[in-house]
Amino acid sequence: MIARNKIITSLACGVIALATATTGVANLIVNPSFEDGLTGWTVDGKGGTVETSTAYAQSGTLSLAIDATGAGAWASPEAFQSFAASEGDEFYFSGYMLTPTVIPNASFGVLKMVFRNAGGADLVPASVSLGNLNIAFPGAESDPLDSSGPAETWVFGETQAVAPADTVSVSFYLLNVNSASSGTIYFDTITAVPEPTSLALLGLGLLGLKGIRRRK
Repeated sequence: MIARNKIITSLACGVIALATATTGVANLIVNPSFEDGLTGWTVDGKGGTVETSTAYAQSGTLSLAIDATGAGAWASPEAFQSFAASEGDEFYFSGYMLTPTVIPNASFGVLKMVFRNAGGADLVPASVSLGNLNIAFPGAESDPLDSSGPAETWVFGETQAVAPADTVSVSFYLLNVNSASSGTIYFDTITAVPEPTSLALLGLGLLGLKGIRRRK
């Protein structure tokens, strides 16, 4: 009886520790609300502009304004951050998007997660549990902010995906995909976190507790 109680206590402590670890995972993104300008971000205007702005802010006083004006058709002015990753790693990516006016035509804003191999080639995610899988242009994407979305309203986007074989890095993109003239889309409060295997272990711990109690 004492030994069994010790096992139950140990499992319970493990579950609590794992739950704490899961909720305390740090945001990978440097300068997620752009209060330090473009620090930590790599940007490419592709004919448009990528800069911080005080016009709108979901948190703090600044956001990132990606203006596709001047970018070619289907050009995608962007900002991104990249990190080391490997097969089986799972990441959650989220943030907010806003358009001052309803987006015309087929243009859209989106958050996109891209896995790459050592040669720099984009890889199709092993799985996507939140958001959308893009096979033609490999990656995991949030629902887009497009012509069906509201103006002057912060819209939350998220995606979650698992890295496939041969992955060496993951990149988190903020994109203004321009089909003709999408104007400016604002991004703010960006989060990217690894999903720890402790989520699965937490479930196993709970099952273990249940099994032990059934064997009383």
